[in-house]
Amino acid sequence: MKKANTPRVLLFDIETSPIIAYVWGLFDQNVALNQIHTDWHVLSWAAKWADEPASKVMYMDQRNSTKISDDRVILKALWKLLDAA
Repeated sequence: MKKANTPRVLLFDIETSPIIAYVWGLFDQNVALNQIHTDWHVLSWAAKWADEPASKVMYMDQRNSTKISDDRVILKALWKLLDAA
């Protein structure tokens, strides 16, 4: 049985899309903000509570989203978990 003041530890991992930018070279580039064509966004996340078994992993992704760059829905779900941690 857990004690009431025991912290809840959440383990999580996020996967993001790459930043797409207009650049002139391949090596040692400094990319300015005005060179960014498309910023990154969250594609998926996985999480589990530290005291739970591996079979209790939670997962959410963007594969069925109509606009894959709109990550608000999956981030709201992750926010709730982080808020509970």
